[in-house]
Amino acid sequence: MKSILVAALFASLSATQLQASTCADPQDVIGVTLRSATFAGEIQSLSILRATDSRVIYEFEPQGVSRIYLRYSADLIGYEEYFHAENIGVEHEPSKENVPGGWSEVNNFVSDSHLSLLREVGAGIYRCLATTSYEGVIEGESLQVVMIDELSLPVTITRRTAAGDVVWEIESLVTNRARISSVSAQVAAYKTFDFADLGDHEDEPFFRNSGYLQYKLGHDHSHDSDH
Repeated sequence: MKSILVAALFASLSATQLQASTCADPQDVIGVTLRSATFAGEIQSLSILRATDSRVIYEFEPQGVSRIYLRYSADLIGYEEYFHAENIGVEHEPSKENVPGGWSEVNNFVSDSHLSLLREVGAGIYRCLATTSYEGVIEGESLQVVMIDELSLPVTITRRTAAGDVVWEIESLVTNRARISSVSAQVAAYKTFDFADLGDHEDEPFFRNSGYLQYKLGHDHSHDSDH
């Protein structure tokens, strides 16, 4: 199983090197796709799509889930989760508790507050764009981050835990704005529920059979950025 994880990370690194060989125009970039290999050797993919200054879409694979974050203020954030296999959406009311790191954590994947606790340790280039490397210890865990300066998007994030390293690595920069309108059009037809009222919808199999609960236990916001 360990060899599978190593192979997956090597393949991801090769893809990163290929992407890094061509220059990117920052004005064309609307987001980033990141990949991470779990300890079991499974590949997780996360695309972050910046629709507007106050609306950012996260797409999770292989879960088949889209999460749309909505900013009401710097730290007052609501979000909607859409489950494509079920054609169901769940809306969460705005709260300061939804995303502990505030809007910067949504928009940049690494919050400004965490980045401020790390020290700069180097500089580099990704697709002709300047990057800065950071590292440090936050809440007893080692964190290493490489960020694209102009875009405030990550190239790599490595969190060292007692169980091993958790690595998110860039697969590609996203420039296809049609992806945003495609997600929006898809979820517009879904049946949506208010999170606060889920107890009143036990007639819905997805909630009654704990499908939604299982997703939340293994994939809440703290698992997205793994810190």
